[in-house]
Amino acid sequence: MRKMKKVLSVLLTVGMVATAFTGCGGNGSNSSGKTDSKDTNGDGKVKVGVVSMIENGAFTDMRDGIIDELKAQGYEDSQIEYKCAAGDSTALTTIVTNMTDGTYDMVFTIATPPTQAMVNTETDTPVFFCAVSAPVAAGVITDMDKPDKNATGTSNAIPVSDIIDFAQSVTPAKKVGIIYSGNEDNATNTAKQCEEYLG
Repeated sequence: MRKMKKVLSVLLTVGMVATAFTGCGGNGSNSSGKTDSKDTNGDGKVKVGVVSMIENGAFTDMRDGIIDELKAQGYEDSQIEYKCAAGDSTALTTIVTNMTDGTYDMVFTIATPPTQAMVNTETDTPVFFCAVSAPVAAGVITDMDKPDKNATGTSNAIPVSDIIDFAQSVTPAKKVGIIYSGNEDNATNTAKQCEEYLG
């Protein structure tokens, strides 16, 4: 059920964004045949980038959801480019540099690292993110209600209290261990929430 909610939130976000950018068609042209203002390439077609740090089941579903919805809005395969850094931060930097050079009209990022990398470039290219559990803590935006930094998207915040309560109801424990990656802001934020809830 949680996986389905994540996919639905991605599709909803993409649907709204794609519709806004499409106008009268995913090719970035209006009814008069003139190039849409969102078409920064001037070739009559909007170019969209999709970036992820790693590939796993959930992120693959999100990538496919983004691409499928873009196609449903009229975008063509040639307008959409997907790049995965395969867990390599150097590769991610290269990907982000290429996607902020003015040839992409918008970029979708999957999870926190790619989103941070895009936003930190202070690019003029709009960034639409998903699977960022703590956007404010990660520095992606400063306010969930009023997105800024040329970025917006959906958060997959982890329901810490629900998970802990369920775990305790199934297997009551007096001592709880938390394993997380200290290199990731979203993981650190979630761990902190766990500690606060456990008291």
